[in-house]
Amino acid sequence: MLFFICSSGFSQGNSPPPLTQSQLAYSSVRVAAVQLNGTWIWQGQDDEPQDTVDSVIGYIDRAGADKADLVVFPELLLGKFRVPNRSTQRIGEAASRNGLYVVAGCFEIVDEEGNYKNTALLFDRKGNLVGRFAKIHPAVGEPPFLWPPTQSDPEGCMTPGDALPVFDLDFGRIGIFTCYDGYFPEVPRILSLKGAEVLLWLNARSGMVEDYIVKADAFRNAVHLVCTNKAIGGGTMIAEWPGKIKAVASEGREDYIVADLPLSQLRLHRKHAREFYQRVPDVYSEILGEHPVWRYYDNLPDPPDIPQHCEVEGVPVETPVLPDSSMKVGTPLSPLAVHVKSRWMTGWAELRLPETLSSPMGFHFIDHYKPDCLQLSSLSPWPKWNHDDRSGEWTYQVQTKEGLHFAASVRPYRDAVFLEFSIRNETENDLAWVDMNPCLRLGNAPEFHYPFDVSRVFIRCQGKWLPLSETTPTSQEMGKAPWVIIRCHESPVTYEGPREQPNLWLLDQVADVNLMVAETVDGKHLVGYAWDSAPMVLMCNGGYPCLHTGPAPFVSVQKGKTFYRRGCIYFMPNDKDALLQRYEADKAAWKHWPKRHPEEVSP
Repeated sequence: MLFFICSSGFSQGNSPPPLTQSQLAYSSVRVAAVQLNGTWIWQGQDDEPQDTVDSVIGYIDRAGADKADLVVFPELLLGKFRVPNRSTQRIGEAASRNGLYVVAGCFEIVDEEGNYKNTALLFDRKGNLVGRFAKIHPAVGEPPFLWPPTQSDPEGCMTPGDALPVFDLDFGRIGIFTCYDGYFPEVPRILSLKGAEVLLWLNARSGMVEDYIVKADAFRNAVHLVCTNKAIGGGTMIAEWPGKIKAVASEGREDYIVADLPLSQLRLHRKHAREFYQRVPDVYSEILGEHPVWRYYDNLPDPPDIPQHCEVEGVPVETPVLPDSSMKVGTPLSPLAVHVKSRWMTGWAELRLPETLSSPMGFHFIDHYKPDCLQLSSLSPWPKWNHDDRSGEWTYQVQTKEGLHFAASVRPYRDAVFLEFSIRNETENDLAWVDMNPCLRLGNAPEFHYPFDVSRVFIRCQGKWLPLSETTPTSQEMGKAPWVIIRCHESPVTYEGPREQPNLWLLDQVADVNLMVAETVDGKHLVGYAWDSAPMVLMCNGGYPCLHTGPAPFVSVQKGKTFYRRGCIYFMPNDKDALLQRYEADKAAWKHWPKRHPEEVSP
């Protein structure tokens, strides 16, 4: 006899009720687990290839023939799409036809901006989609230590979950977690304390799911576990409390297992187990705090084969300097800037993010005095850089009195620093354009201190690397210091300004890509600087030197819309072709970065 109840998700702050008599009537539950590859189309369409769904439905029918109550599939099995769609409809129909629960993973697109979550979908016996779990801990970074994260990784781009719900099914209460979540003991513990009796651990990784983790979780939390993996790995298994592996797919190939999990004895133990009665939560509260364990080892040197990370530090401004009519032109005001460096640098580079921000209304921000470019209003309160000690990211956000929100993010990653700038139009009108001009100054690093010598500054021109000293017209022909502007083929807008300006002039050459390079004096290293969209012109001020590579003006900024630009500063050995490959790969990935709307900030 089957008992049908609605599945309910109980999240943080919600105390699940006692199990019902109909749930307690189940003395055991039959579960099936599938090891299957599915699709890896993570950046796919709204509806994924149906051959994956055909395989899923075949295994649902097989589990139905085995009289299973629940069948569990791996993480990311279905690809990337919006829910509901044809795929989820077909899975629901198969669940209903066989009268069982189904859990399967996907990347679920969650908004019109294309943001997505790593979601486990739960279908009930009637085929309804009744629950979701969003993966909380993204598995990001590169070996050997998988840290810091890189935003080009699909999970670095996803929106992480923020809740650990449990779900009431007709046979009892379950909890779900995904892949890297299982490496955090707090996750299964919380689900168990919220009443989950069966935990589902969905994976999609090479190598075996670790049976020692499964046995420890089962024993310490008094739960059964059902673990799945894609067929690129292995270790799909069904584990019975207190630590018995009842069935396992021990090889990295497509497989299917099924087993019965007893519930009566487990429930009796959970009702009377002293490890639940004797908990002392007040003592455990320390776990809620920030504990930078890595700081305990600041004095421990890394071996030479560990990649050296870049360093970033926000430039503090305690008392902003305001423009004054007595100032000389070019007098520095207060910067919104960070200092960046690689371990092989003795000095630092300064990124002014931005140097200026303007729109048809005028200048919303400028960090040096120009009487003909006065700032429309002061930034009050002055924006402060915020630092995330775990990721190394520095961020700020601000709202101008004219109604423009803008925000910046600077995150170090190994030999690069990822950049993001966003602007939201909260004025009363659409804006024809908004221009953000960032500046990377290298003069404070002795390795790049070659004022007025641009022989070590390069652009990519007609498929070759060209030093600015070999461009035309020369500074001698112009009678000026080598402060130049350069058109770029990648620019979405066309420069129609004057050939010559008071301090700058336009080169004959046109850059292939929005990428500028500066070599160290000894020729061993380089700094590369790029954004995802080129400005009307690139620029180099040879006096520092400083590099300007964008980004392009935000075109047609409609009221209420937010626009984003992404970029990178590279600190690499002097291999410009390798840098170009990195830039092309990163530019393709930048469009998939998550879009983080600036929060409301009082003017």
